[in-house]
Amino acid sequence: MIVLRTLAPTAALALAVLLPLSRAQQFVGTNMFTNYTGLSTECQQALATNVTCSPYLGMISESECTLDTDIIVVENVAYPAIFFVDNYLFTYELSCRTDSTTGQYCDPLVASWSNQSLTTSQLCSDCWLGGLALELASPFGYDDVMAQNYASLTSSCNATTYSYATPTQYALNVTATTKPAAVTTTMASSCTGSYEVSVGDTCNSVAQALNVSTYSLLYMNNLDLYCLNWDSTVVNTTLCIPPQCETRVWQSTDTCDSVVSGLSNVTIPQFLTWNPNFNALCQNAVNYIDYVVCIGPPGGYLNHTTDMTGTATVQNPTNIITAVPAPTNALNGSTTDCGLWYTVGEGDTCSLVTVANSISLVDFYFLNPEIDANCTNLELGEAYCIAAVGDISTYSGYPVTTPLFTVTTASFPAVDTSIPTTTSDPGFIYTPTYLPTAPDTRTDCVRYVNYDNSTYNLNSCKWIAWLNEVTTANFLSWNPSLNSDLSACAMQPGYSYCAILNSSYTTGDDYTTGSDSEAISSSQCLSLNATEPSTVSNCNCFTGIYSYQSGDYECANIADDFDITEAELIAWNPWLATDCDANLYANLASGDMRAVCIGVNSTVSATTTNPSTASATATTSAVPTQTGYIDGCQEFYTVESGDDCSTMEAEFGVTLAQLYAWNPSIGSTCTGLWLGYAYCVKGPAATASTTASAPTQTGIVSNCNEYHTVVSGDSCAAVESEYGVTFAQLYEWNPAIGSDCEYLNVGYAICVGVS
Repeated sequence: MIVLRTLAPTAALALAVLLPLSRAQQFVGTNMFTNYTGLSTECQQALATNVTCSPYLGMISESECTLDTDIIVVENVAYPAIFFVDNYLFTYELSCRTDSTTGQYCDPLVASWSNQSLTTSQLCSDCWLGGLALELASPFGYDDVMAQNYASLTSSCNATTYSYATPTQYALNVTATTKPAAVTTTMASSCTGSYEVSVGDTCNSVAQALNVSTYSLLYMNNLDLYCLNWDSTVVNTTLCIPPQCETRVWQSTDTCDSVVSGLSNVTIPQFLTWNPNFNALCQNAVNYIDYVVCIGPPGGYLNHTTDMTGTATVQNPTNIITAVPAPTNALNGSTTDCGLWYTVGEGDTCSLVTVANSISLVDFYFLNPEIDANCTNLELGEAYCIAAVGDISTYSGYPVTTPLFTVTTASFPAVDTSIPTTTSDPGFIYTPTYLPTAPDTRTDCVRYVNYDNSTYNLNSCKWIAWLNEVTTANFLSWNPSLNSDLSACAMQPGYSYCAILNSSYTTGDDYTTGSDSEAISSSQCLSLNATEPSTVSNCNCFTGIYSYQSGDYECANIADDFDITEAELIAWNPWLATDCDANLYANLASGDMRAVCIGVNSTVSATTTNPSTASATATTSAVPTQTGYIDGCQEFYTVESGDDCSTMEAEFGVTLAQLYAWNPSIGSTCTGLWLGYAYCVKGPAATASTTASAPTQTGIVSNCNEYHTVVSGDSCAAVESEYGVTFAQLYEWNPAIGSDCEYLNVGYAICVGVS
């Protein structure tokens, strides 16, 4: 899936903030390495000049970097000295692109579409089509496969306003960035089998199950290379299975260099040949996150190579056991006992052919002895043998190399290879610039955050607290000018706010994680509510997981991060039982978050007191409560999935009027009941006296010896339950309340007992 993001959006946005008018290279507040070998002094000075201009007005003067040595070499490819500046410009344009209709930033919008099948409206949106056009117009983003798919996509969307110019060669050493010529092979069979696609299959799950690359599966079956419309066009059809290979699922943090460096006897050119969907510099790897890629040749190694001792260095003999008929264009002199033929095309060399087909030059020359030692007589249109039948070392005359001489082990004195700090690459050092602090905000914090005017929801107090892994209570205490009502709390324009006070992050208590574990600092607890019904009710420390973390962040990682055991994690989150990792993300929609309990405190919990044993002591709730609940509440109840006011009324013997009086935030029709929040289900303790301590209504019986003062939320039913009387008695003793208790007035004393 294509994600229109090369750098984090915040990094790109920072460029816009740091750049008003001029033509310099170093971003204000940063120190970027420019001391590349070979750069002239004038060019280094130009690159090191502070940037004070807008990026789209031109950031670099090329007049000072004109010498032949003014180049930057990255992964053996030579670029102009302005390479890293052009990279930032490309990133800035891509990350800061907005939708032409809504003005919304495309980068976070497209990122929110990940891990889902895109809709037609998303595929044909300005963010998607315009972003792809921007990528294809840049040498840093262009990709042949993407270009082909883009043409098809714009046609199906009937979009005629999007165009781009194919970028010219950017690298100075052109051959280093040119992809190997496409290869064609004549195989005994193009398919190794067939596969029936079932409902629930995806292109990647099928590729992984078959041990083939996603690209080869899609390419061989003439399917869209980005798996678009898979469910509607591929399910219940039969696919051709391409040759198998050793596979790997491409991760968001992978690069061609990091993957290949971990493999034995594999080079980047080989990897790119096995996976033609990656471009020559592997800069389009972000397009193939979650794709299955080949880390070995499709069909297995077609040869084995020997080192100077005669020992095989690649223990993967060919799996071809039967020779195929020689094609009519087979080169005279090539071995006829051949398992695979290749027809030479325009631009082919022996190196390209052998790398593309995973055969060593030694074996290629052996199977095709007509080729001279320098490969100057490779004939266009002729077919050459590129695979032996069985083990090539069993062929008559196959050379076995023996050592020419033996080198004894040499020893050398130790050499200090450390690079002096003063000449080391300092990398990118960002120096933050803060707005004036808000009134009364603490001035001794280790981190502040500025008001952000770029997106409507980035200033929410809940968001800032979550982002900095502090509690909302702490965030509000460090910034007293903020609204204490979290639903309305947001940073204000023109100010910065304290985001982290110090390394402890918190001024509150710690949360007990378990008898055998250390305490979790409350700074690690996010301001979340339980999202799963079976989460333990006394949990008071949550973390959150997101759908995009599936496969990368599992139960063991959570346990390690918060110093708890997996057994504790499952005990506090019973919905994880049976298969913790699978259940962690089960049915979690793309972009959604799930709360996971990581700590409990048995001494502070939501009280569910039996009415018959209730005391007059007010109780507090350890789980979140909405604002405005009545003071002196004796009992709280935490709302679970499926609850509504009617179930709470039935369970606790109260009325909707009482619930509303004790919890005004729920609304008069109970539309504001929140899952995971605690609500008062038993009002303040009743106060009774032998004499009326408040005004009384007319008609009270003269022998009354016990009174109750009506408070907000009271009802006749509640009073009856509290004093063990019937409504008939209440009405007899207090006729002014009415036959339906419609005149029970707050603040008045009524009779609840007689002599």
